[in-house]
Amino acid sequence: PELVALLDLDTLETFDTGFIDEDLRQHFADLSFRAKLKQASEAYICLLLEHKSYPDKWVALQLVRYELQILDNLRQQGAQHLPAIFPMVVYHGRRRWRVSKQLHGLFDLTGLQSIRQYVPNFKYHLFDLTALDDNSLSEDGLVNAALGAMKHIFDNKIQTQLGQILRRLRGLPRDQMQRAIQIVLRYIMTGATHLPRADF
Repeated sequence: PELVALLDLDTLETFDTGFIDEDLRQHFADLSFRAKLKQASEAYICLLLEHKSYPDKWVALQLVRYELQILDNLRQQGAQHLPAIFPMVVYHGRRRWRVSKQLHGLFDLTGLQSIRQYVPNFKYHLFDLTALDDNSLSEDGLVNAALGAMKHIFDNKIQTQLGQILRRLRGLPRDQMQRAIQIVLRYIMTGATHLPRADF
């Protein structure tokens, strides 16, 4: 909420990542955006979203690689100042996320307190779907249905959740609702590998 309050959401746009090198492209973040700040017409912030269905110890290193590529590309384009980047991991796996959210968590700094300040560090924000109540996922029906499908994709009895997930789409225009139902059902059919097709 603190970040959203700073943003001019009318300026929100996808961020072009066509410059990412081939080695990194296959691992690049699922979504990246940028938006200008309300109080500074020229300043903007980059939003980097990475999706995980399992706890990944190395995600902080993955995200910092993305950030460096973005910042280096902006430098090459002649930027006078680098924008802030807000990295967020969206998680919906079976196990609890116990991975450190700081890059420092990947270093062995035992006995190195005196040089800790020289070791690179940053923190990402964790959006843990598994820790949220279904009704609090989003007030937007389409977003709620999408996040609900992600949250329950590994549930053994996901079919009992399906009606509730799809009911969130009520109120959408008919064509949008049909398209959304198709997307949610296709996601569940391909992602809920434990669910027999006959049951689905």
